[in-house]
Amino acid sequence: FRSRQIGESKFGLRTGLELLGLVVSRLSGGIIAPRFVPYAFVGTIGLFVHFAVLRSMLPILGFERSQALATLVAMLANFTINNRLTYSDMRLGGFAAIRGAAIFCLIGTTGFIANIGLATLLYGAGHRWWLAGAAGALIGAAWNFSMSNRLVWRQR
Repeated sequence: FRSRQIGESKFGLRTGLELLGLVVSRLSGGIIAPRFVPYAFVGTIGLFVHFAVLRSMLPILGFERSQALATLVAMLANFTINNRLTYSDMRLGGFAAIRGAAIFCLIGTTGFIANIGLATLLYGAGHRWWLAGAAGALIGAAWNFSMSNRLVWRQR
């Protein structure tokens, strides 16, 4: 193969994540939606954003305020990246983006509560910490994804 002389490859991050999503969906018999893969990828980025803000603000604001700020910044970062990457075909702009970000944060708060509730229940029932934590994270991610599809980036 020769190097491309003009233009850029159309195979970028978004295309790669879409392809991976299709493969995962096919392997799961359609149980996992193709769009969940890029959504989960963005969620992982959000985790790093959260920890970066938490760590940098901890000496200034203390833990509680830093945690709250980190959570809000991570949610808004996730919304922004999802709006450009995961849901690029339904991208929100202007007032719709502001409204979408607010709804996204409310959905994320509910997903957080579901995550903590299930993880605490399973851990209290004697399950291993990592299993309880993973189950909580999975239920939170599934809730956030399904509700974001329905309420934030719904088909027009």
